[in-house]
Amino acid sequence: MSHSKVLAGTLALTTALAANAASPAKTFPAADYGAGGHTLSFDGKGGFRLLNDADHAVLVDGSYAVEGMEIMLADRSGPYACTGDKAKATYRWSVDGGALLMTKVADPCDERAGDLTGAHWMHK
Repeated sequence: MSHSKVLAGTLALTTALAANAASPAKTFPAADYGAGGHTLSFDGKGGFRLLNDADHAVLVDGSYAVEGMEIMLADRSGPYACTGDKAKATYRWSVDGGALLMTKVADPCDERAGDLTGAHWMHK
């Protein structure tokens, strides 16, 4: 086998590995997560809810969209919903040992930001 064929094969393999490393290996884990007596539920179809564990009341109903490692949230209704100019937010998400962690990218609603970033949302 010639050196040029080996070099071409090595280059193709290196390029393929680099392309895979550059793209996010994870997809957003839509599921139910619990913290502080609440459940944060992502339905896998673009809807989310924040529920009170004690009485299962819906505190926030909203929508979400994921692009890579960022999640965009939009509250629609509920007693804890951020409304008007504060309804939309963007977070970076990560998973660590079964916990969903959120890091604020942009959120005009301080209450939501505190709730989402101040907890380790454990997979239920």
